Amino acid sequence: MNKRLHLSERHRAMLLAMLRKHLPGVEVWAYGSRVSGRSHDGSDLDLVLRGPNLEKICEDRLSEFQEAVRESRIPFLVEARDWSRLPERFHREIEREHAVLIFADGVAPTTGQFSKIPQPHSMVAEPAPNSLAKTSKTALVDGHRTIAIDWSGAAKGASSKIWLAEVHQNKLIRLESGRDRAKVIKYIIDYASEVPEKIVVGLDFAFSFPQWFTNKQGARSIEDVWKLAEIKGEEWLNECEPPFWGKPGKSKPESQKHFRNTECQISRTSSINPKSVFQIGGAGTVGTGSIRGMPCLLILRDAGFSIWPFDGAKSCMVIEIYPRLLTGAVNRANYDARVELLREYAEIDTDLAYKAACSEDAFDAAVSAVEMSRQIGDFSSSLSIATDPTKLIEGEIWRPSPSNEQ
Repeated sequence: MNKRLHLSERHRAMLLAMLRKHLPGVEVWAYGSRVSGRSHDGSDLDLVLRGPNLEKICEDRLSEFQEAVRESRIPFLVEARDWSRLPERFHREIEREHAVLIFADGVAPTTGQFSKIPQPHSMVAEPAPNSLAKTSKTALVDGHRTIAIDWSGAAKGASSKIWLAEVHQNKLIRLESGRDRAKVIKYIIDYASEVPEKIVVGLDFAFSFPQWFTNKQGARSIEDVWKLAEIKGEEWLNECEPPFWGKPGKSKPESQKHFRNTECQISRTSSINPKSVFQIGGAGTVGTGSIRGMPCLLILRDAGFSIWPFDGAKSCMVIEIYPRLLTGAVNRANYDARVELLREYAEIDTDLAYKAACSEDAFDAAVSAVEMSRQIGDFSSSLSIATDPTKLIEGEIWRPSPSNEQ
């Protein structure tokens, strides 16, 4: 949980300057007494350093930072530890109570010096009237957790593009990146085994293909589809033969049905037009992430997760989300537009709102997690197994029910 760090502005500025100089690209969290509220002016400052892809940080760089701190005029001990070298059990403790000192892009959370991010009433104290009404009507049942993951199919650098957001008891409690596809799936499985609450995880990729394509591939069940993606996915991506398209020289085939029924329904009933899972190149590509994501659903199902709508409700559920359905028609590429929408969310505190506003991927994850928490409620009854044979092979994008939409 991201909390307030008890540190003077002068000492904070000194640390930020040293971190940007000696440890660029490293996200730094504070934990311990200066976060828990049990500190005094001379208390040690405990830091954990989260390198790119959560890989080990070069010891020379770490030593240079530590030497700079020792030679500075900071009057207390600063202990900096490499996240990747800490035991897993320490990770869990730190994740539950920490404060972000600096993000990987060198930006620090709001502490008064950032006037660009508004600090609306709904982010700081009580929700604004319109936000309060929206929250109280569809608030998540206490004890449930909703997690939204803004996904990436990138072959390289996916860890910086995959963002995880979690809502618990009507508050966004974390928003973070740094894990690649394999690591974020492993993390979700491990996390679900440690927390007592029910969990719904929203993944931002298509869970299947149009039925005509699955039939052509000889798939008789959704598990067959995911296994095909595991075995043939990279071949599909490399060769980009019809019905796949989008790479240079590979135009969209005219004769194929490019969308699943769930995407067609969204186009018919809203102003939003989802992309085709067959598009694996060009602007708005969703196919690459979907093809590389489908094998992960096998792993999650084997770990005991229920994958909706193919499985019945369990304490741990996974659903397919489409963030544009949840964020609405906001211009996500525009910083000010993202800030304006974030004003509406009483569930997001100022520091995390700033973090969400600084990146389209972080924004999508944060808003999706909050909207999921508002809408799903008792998911054991709302996320039942499909009876339609097409849905059982194509899947379905989860969307808020009309009665709950604001």
